Amino acid sequence: TYSTGGNYYFFDYSTIPPLYRRAEFALDTDKTLLINSFAYSNLNWQLIPETLALDAGIRVDHSYFYRDKNFSLNTYPVPGPRMNLTWTPELNTDFFRQNTFSLGTGLFSKTPFETLTLTEDMGLKDFDIKVPKTFLSVLGWETLLPSNFRFKIEGYYKYIFDRAYTYLVTNPVSFETDLVLHNDGIGHAGGFDLMLDRRKSRYLDGMISYTYIYARYKNPQPDPDPVNTDPDINGDWYYPGWHRFHTLNLMLDLKPFQWLTLTTKMSFASGSPLAEYGESQMFPAVVDNGDGTTSLVEMYTRETFYSDTLRTGISLPLDFKLTFHNFYKNSPVRWEVYLAAEDVLSALLAKKAAKDNISTNQYTGEETLAPSSGFSFTMFSVGMKLSY
Repeated sequence: TYSTGGNYYFFDYSTIPPLYRRAEFALDTDKTLLINSFAYSNLNWQLIPETLALDAGIRVDHSYFYRDKNFSLNTYPVPGPRMNLTWTPELNTDFFRQNTFSLGTGLFSKTPFETLTLTEDMGLKDFDIKVPKTFLSVLGWETLLPSNFRFKIEGYYKYIFDRAYTYLVTNPVSFETDLVLHNDGIGHAGGFDLMLDRRKSRYLDGMISYTYIYARYKNPQPDPDPVNTDPDINGDWYYPGWHRFHTLNLMLDLKPFQWLTLTTKMSFASGSPLAEYGESQMFPAVVDNGDGTTSLVEMYTRETFYSDTLRTGISLPLDFKLTFHNFYKNSPVRWEVYLAAEDVLSALLAKKAAKDNISTNQYTGEETLAPSSGFSFTMFSVGMKLSY
């Protein structure tokens, strides 16, 4: 079951001056049943023994949504063919050993019911909802380096289609809100991953990786609300809210003694899209008091605009973990006690970060500045684990 709702205020620009009034939003779903099923077949061929291998297969996915006898949604089964070619030639040198090249491509899908907020009022029928799909191609190279280091690089491209997106539309007469679903969203995403790691060793092991991502989405159906101007709701290409160009991850295990391990994890992520702010403006508005009366008041607003160039600040989470571990004498039982600290740089970054997020009090016009990145606070933990 899923239930949500509440009251919210919005500006009704059909009147002069605009009317600031309350609207109610309620969404209740009961007895929801979601069935995802699939069938998969895979074949492996050794085209050249120990040198060239081909994996080929197909997966068929199906989703079914059921609320009650009056509302259910069926989808067409989606075939997902895929293949992966692996080539391990005899090109070994003293520095690059066990080289493996791979090429893969395929069609992938996921259930379209990302949330259980579908209702009968949306007017949907069987097979109206398409299953979102992604056509993916990957090219990679992996090699073993001296001192048991491994290097891997992969480049990929995704074409995303039949992506679902929704708009919240307010009826200008009844002021009731409806959730309108579209299923024709498209997108492009591409990039590459670099990884260097060292497998288990006596004193030092770990991993460093870098990811570059370029992603653009498009919602072909514009929002019927004429006030909205952002490209993500008006049929233009835009960066999705989760997008970050660069991500660097580092993990290191130091083991000076058999019974002690110091683990360090650090990530660097460049900023995600940030809205551009307009000038603060005062305007007269009529406020619905909720008891049938209205009041004329001064209110303040600040427009925000989508920007292709503005970005939030960087994220730099840093974690430490000190672990004491050993086996009980003459026993296969292993004990472990650890002390950990997560996001130790959060307070410093929040203090030093640029205050690029502006909040305007709609009643007083007072402006509040804060960093746009979501900063947390340092968390400490102590734990114990027994394993057999």
